[in-house]
Amino acid sequence: MKQLLRDVPPDTGGVEGPGMGEIGVRVAGVLVAGGKVLLARHRKRGRSYWVLPGGRVKFQETLREALGREMHEELGLDVTVGPLIIVHDFVRGRRHRVNLVFRVEAAAKDFRVSRGRVLRDARWVDLSGLDGIDFLPPIAKHLRSVLRRPQAKTLYLGNV
Repeated sequence: MKQLLRDVPPDTGGVEGPGMGEIGVRVAGVLVAGGKVLLARHRKRGRSYWVLPGGRVKFQETLREALGREMHEELGLDVTVGPLIIVHDFVRGRRHRVNLVFRVEAAAKDFRVSRGRVLRDARWVDLSGLDGIDFLPPIAKHLRSVLRRPQAKTLYLGNV
């Protein structure tokens, strides 16, 4: 048994191995005001698209802590993280991301964008207008459905 334990590599924060990719966890916040949801515009690999604000969970950080940190770093918002409303996977090639979407509340609705390597902009978007923009992952109809039923159970969408 001792020999087996010595052969186990140290934890790297993800699940990796020869021929394997990494499993990552991303948290996102749904902040709604006046029928509009706050979205962040990302630009990556030559493509511009809109996402729910959030980001990766760091090692030894709780989901709520990670989302609070990301909302503050990216948009200058101090949020209260509410219930988990949507869970889904994103599995493509060697990438596997588990996305956890929470309702969030903020006392102030004014935000400031901290542009970074990927983050370019943020904007309030009418919930009915999500289908008319490049919104990723493609969960607009599920998001609207959950937001119409505030007491709904967490929705697991599988691989989107």
